[in-house]
Amino acid sequence: MAINTKKYIEQNLYIKTKDANLVNLKLNNAQQIIYEAILKQYSKGNGIRLVILKARQQGASTLIGGVLFKQTATGFNINSAVVAHDQESTSRLFAMHKLFYEQLPQYLKPSIRANNAQILEFDNKDGTGLKSYMRCLTAGTSGAGRGATIQKLHLSEFAFWSGNKWDTYSGLVQAVPNTADSMIVVESTANGYNEFEELWTATVNGKNNFVPVFIPWYALPEYSMSAKGIEFTAEEREHQQIHSLTDDQLAWRKWCIANNCGGDLNKFRQEYPATQQEAFISTGECFFNMDDIMQRKNELENYKPIRLGYFTYDKYVSMYGDVQISNIRFINDVSGYINIHKDSINGVGYVIGADIAGSGKDSFAAQVINNATLEQVATLNKQIMDDDEFAEQLYCLGEYYNAALISPEINYNPYIVQLLDKMNYEKIYIRENGADSKYKRYSDKFGFNTTSATRPVILSELKVIFKENPKLINCKNTLEEMRVFIINNNKKPEAMPGKHDDLVMALAIAYGTRHQQAASFGGMADY
Repeated sequence: MAINTKKYIEQNLYIKTKDANLVNLKLNNAQQIIYEAILKQYSKGNGIRLVILKARQQGASTLIGGVLFKQTATGFNINSAVVAHDQESTSRLFAMHKLFYEQLPQYLKPSIRANNAQILEFDNKDGTGLKSYMRCLTAGTSGAGRGATIQKLHLSEFAFWSGNKWDTYSGLVQAVPNTADSMIVVESTANGYNEFEELWTATVNGKNNFVPVFIPWYALPEYSMSAKGIEFTAEEREHQQIHSLTDDQLAWRKWCIANNCGGDLNKFRQEYPATQQEAFISTGECFFNMDDIMQRKNELENYKPIRLGYFTYDKYVSMYGDVQISNIRFINDVSGYINIHKDSINGVGYVIGADIAGSGKDSFAAQVINNATLEQVATLNKQIMDDDEFAEQLYCLGEYYNAALISPEINYNPYIVQLLDKMNYEKIYIRENGADSKYKRYSDKFGFNTTSATRPVILSELKVIFKENPKLINCKNTLEEMRVFIINNNKKPEAMPGKHDDLVMALAIAYGTRHQQAASFGGMADY
C-alpha cells in the first residue's frame, strides 16, 4: 500500500463532481493530510488507527473509501465495512464504491459475485476469486457489523450516529483484529459535546492507540472567494493573522457565516473549525464567554503545573475523637489529584472553595485562590475518595496556603465540616443569612449552603471575574468544565448532560466567600 495506493486511486478511481461530471479522484489538500497520516501509521507496521476531526465537505470519506476499495479489490480474504450515520449517507457511499468498480479499467476489475443490498462481493461463482467484500451499513440498525471479522473499517460521521453510539462502536471495532494489516478510521465533523468529542479528547490525551488528525477549514483551497470591495472587522483581521489566511479565504469565511450559518459564528466554528477547540461548540448557550475560554485554553496549551501529587502527614486521633494532623509533606506523583499552580506567598491570604461529591459521577473538588490577586493557584479533583481523606487533604491545603479560609459546601455532606472542626482547623467559612440584604448576618454554623438564592450570586460573580481577567484561571480542566457549563432550557446554568461542573462550583464558592478572608496579613505581602 505504501507505494501503490495513491497512484492506484488517482489513476483508476473516478468520482462524480457537483456538476455531474466524472473525473479522476485527485487528492486535494485535506485528503493528502489524511493519506499521509495513513501512510505514516502503515510504515510502522502496527495497523492503522485514526480519529479524524474535520470541516464539512473536505472529501475525507471519499479518500478513505478509495483506500478501502483499493485494499479490498486487490487483496484476498479482505472484509471491509463502511458505517454511515443515516440511510441516505449509506446509499451515497455505496453508490460511490459501485462507481469505483464500474469505472475501473477492465484489467483491474476483480470478478464480482454480488452487487446488491449494499454489498460488493469480489469473488466468482466457483469461489476461487478474491473472497473479499465491501459492505455499507447504517449505524443504529440492529446488529450492525456484529458477528463478522472485519479487516478494514470506516466509521463515517460518528458524531451524528443515532442510538447508543458507544454500543454500536464497541461491537464494530471488536470485530477488527489487532493485526498489522488491519485498519480502523473514525471521521466526523463535530456535533457538540457527545461521544465523538469524548473519543477525540481521549485520543488527543493518549488514552488509546488511535492517532488524532485535525483538518482545519482553510486546508481546502476552494474555500476562498474574491475579497474585492469587502471590509473586514477587527475580529476577522485578528483571525486572519492567527491562522495566516489570505484576504480571499477571509472573504469566504465571512460569506459562509452570513449565508450558510445564518450569521451564527459558533455554528461556523462547529462546522468549519480553524482549531480543534473551536469544533466542539456547546449545543446550549455557554454561561461563560466561549471566546475567552478558547483563548485562555490556547495560552495554556503547553502549560504544566509546578507540582502534581497529594499531601501525606502524620495523624493522631485522641480518645475524645479529636484529630491532630502534623508533619505535612507534599508528595510529587504523576497520578496525583492536586495541582499546584503557584506556591504560597508570605503574608497573603488564600481561600479554598470545596465541592463535595454527591451522587452519580460527581467528584470531590477544591479550588484555591490568592485573595490579593484573585488568581487560581491550586486545584484538587478526584472522583472516588473517602470523606476523611478529602477533609484531611483540605486541611493540608489550608496549612500549605497560610491557614487559608476553607469554605466547604454542606448540601450533600456536612460531615466534611465536622471533620475539619475535629481537626481544630482555625478558619472555616461561617454561614451567612440574608445573602440579598445590605447587612449580612452570621450564623453559628460552618460551611457554604448552595441554595436557589446563593447559587446564582456566586456563579454571576465568577462570570464577572472571568470576563474581566481570564488569565486568572490556570487549570485546563477548570476551563474544560467552563466550556460545557451552559444555560439549559429552564434557564438554569449547569453542566451539559453527562459532563461535570464540580471544579466550576468549587471556584464559584471560593470567590463567593472570599470576603471572610483578608487579602494580606501583617503589612506588605511578599510578591
